[in-house]
Amino acid sequence: MEIGDPPRAFKTSSIGDGLTYDYDLPKQNIDLDTLVVSVQNGATVTTLANGPDYQIDPHQGFLMLTSPVPSGALLITSGTAWGLFTDKELAKYVRDSLRQHTHGRTVKERMWTSHGFISYRESEISLDNLPMIEEPLLVMLATVNVLWTLANDAATDTDIQTAEGTNVDRLGRYRQLIGHIGELTDRYQEYCGQLNVGMYRTETRKLRRVSKTTGRLVPVFEDREYDDSRWPVRLLPNIDRNDVDDSGIPSPLWHSMGY
Repeated sequence: MEIGDPPRAFKTSSIGDGLTYDYDLPKQNIDLDTLVVSVQNGATVTTLANGPDYQIDPHQGFLMLTSPVPSGALLITSGTAWGLFTDKELAKYVRDSLRQHTHGRTVKERMWTSHGFISYRESEISLDNLPMIEEPLLVMLATVNVLWTLANDAATDTDIQTAEGTNVDRLGRYRQLIGHIGELTDRYQEYCGQLNVGMYRTETRKLRRVSKTTGRLVPVFEDREYDDSRWPVRLLPNIDRNDVDDSGIPSPLWHSMGY
């Protein structure tokens, strides 16, 4: 709904000649779950099965029959199709957007153990337990990612100008997509800041301390509630390695000398 690509029903028929195996359907991005291919020969209607009776490329709408339609018989195809993306393709965008939106977050629940103690249970955020107030944010982010795909396709177009004075602004579509992506991104960022969720949420970091005794970083652990009796969880923040020595020469150790 957000990208204006609802499923559209179609139905087409072709008269068989007893020789043709391949047919170009009038739609692309066909939903295989709703596709029905049948052959009407007189009063007899036979429904064909995907695989044994025909092969289809749902993206191009190309139908290949195992055996040709008898001469004079009618090949009937019906179903639904999308203009831009299939549901399977959009599901990938939603999964990627979900990982981006919920990166570094889990759902934490208090629970009683079998021994009568209070403990905590953490689970990854999925579409099943995503808070309802964050669903519009996930839709916004998925829409932005989808529009970037359309913008990448439109970026290869060039304006057309002829000597007769004909001008075709083919890059206008690209500029419209980029402008809309910017507006949606600002909207997503604003809502994430208000709810403090998503990729633009405010995070609290811990400063690392270097031990004066060993010269190494002091380990840090995940914050816990006062009644959380689980073992402490070690945190491993990234260490900047831009200036690391890659010469392969081993560095001397000074531990035994008291430094």
